[in-house]
Amino acid sequence: MQYFPFIHAAFHWIVVSRNYFVVVSFSISNEVYREIFLSEEILSLRPSSGDIGLSVLGGMLCVHSNSVLLGKTTFKVWILKEFGVKESWMPLLTIVKDTCLFNASPKYRFADGEVLFRCIDFESRGHAFRMVSGPFKSWPQCDTIQSGHMLLQKI
Repeated sequence: MQYFPFIHAAFHWIVVSRNYFVVVSFSISNEVYREIFLSEEILSLRPSSGDIGLSVLGGMLCVHSNSVLLGKTTFKVWILKEFGVKESWMPLLTIVKDTCLFNASPKYRFADGEVLFRCIDFESRGHAFRMVSGPFKSWPQCDTIQSGHMLLQKI
């Protein structure tokens, strides 16, 4: 289950159209739909190649993808630096792992640029919070958590 990221007074979601991804926004103030154009790199992703999602990181719209190719899982994140400008999609991070990273989604970006993300971790057999450098050690392992809220403080 995904939520609709809310930024710039509009809800956003990602859909598949003619075998490629499209970001749609709906402004609640003037009830107008519009398409948010994606970079060529993001457009090169195909629905059959993996999972793609949308979120907000540090006040910017963010696209993230998970794909598996030849047993390696790749997690990529792009941010939209200037809202509404196709050329301002910038890669934020790429993680390539042999195992243990699946269905990742970014949740928070720290002031130093480090990104906290949630994933299904096959090693712990449950949901985990990780950073590029490894597991987020302050998160208790619990397979029964379905949803919730968190307050983070990086020390």
